[in-house]
Amino acid sequence: MIVCFTTTTTLNVYNLNDELAKRQWSLNALQHPACLHLCCTLQTAKDGVATRFLTDLRDALTSAKEKNSVSSSSDKKNQGQAAIYGMTRSMPNGPVTAVMQAYNDIQLSVN
Repeated sequence: MIVCFTTTTTLNVYNLNDELAKRQWSLNALQHPACLHLCCTLQTAKDGVATRFLTDLRDALTSAKEKNSVSSSSDKKNQGQAAIYGMTRSMPNGPVTAVMQAYNDIQLSVN
């Protein structure tokens, strides 16, 4: 099962993902809208994985809120994944589409 979530606050969800990565979690970041998703499997129910994730999510959320507060009250720019997704969101779709089409053409021609 895939679980996807975002935020309706001013919190940068990519900063949350960076904080989760520091805690050894690897979630997938998406855009339009900015969100994160993860896959839950039977392994998730074993060995307290879900409980550990929720604990780390709460801690990461606290850290991301603090980071959000600092970045909004100073001239510091976002770093990490937040900066990358912020930049790509500002790009028009044309170049991204062209690069993806070229990549697919090359991959398909190799096989």
